[in-house]
Amino acid sequence: MTAESAELELAEPYLLGWLSSVGLDVEYVRAEGNTLYYRDAQGREVPVVDYAGGYGSLMLGHNNPEIVAYAKSLLENGIPVHAQFSRHPYANQVAQELNTILRRESGDDEPYSAIFANTGAEAIEAAVKHAELDRRMRMDELHAAVEAGIEAARSAVLSGAATVPGAVFGALGLPATERADAEGFDAVSYTDVYKRQSSRWRGPSTASSWARCS
Repeated sequence: MTAESAELELAEPYLLGWLSSVGLDVEYVRAEGNTLYYRDAQGREVPVVDYAGGYGSLMLGHNNPEIVAYAKSLLENGIPVHAQFSRHPYANQVAQELNTILRRESGDDEPYSAIFANTGAEAIEAAVKHAELDRRMRMDELHAAVEAGIEAARSAVLSGAATVPGAVFGALGLPATERADAEGFDAVSYTDVYKRQSSRWRGPSTASSWARCS
């Protein structure tokens, strides 16, 4: 541990202890491009190549001149840094650029909304919520398709274009007193069948198995 850090360490002391064990408990005083600098005992700058790069946040290098100049102009012009619950034109510009890349790579013209998170936890939360929304939309679409298939089968039976074999009623767990004709078929609802099948083994079946074309 260096003389500068000989004081009581309260900020992540266990991590600092590990860094000290591998000779990384130094304080960097300057950074430029892909290089960090710390001072030795004689006060001389010692360069160290930074292979971590802020885990991606410094992919353009430390203190990139173009970024520094732009940051200075923002500060000098008093541009708000944190203006919550407001329109963010710069964020929208980034979203537009990302959409341009997506359209170019996928050939899809659909616009994609963007959410910019400042932590991995926020990004994961947004992804999980989006996945749940997509799952619910797919389930609603599937449910609508099943209901449409049942209605089509019911209409076919009622019109006489299809008949219902008695074996189908047995497979669905319906009592033998149910009539395997249009009247009996019309009296059976999707909910009734689901409830009766909930305690039975469910083999592969679709709405098309309800009716057999004559």
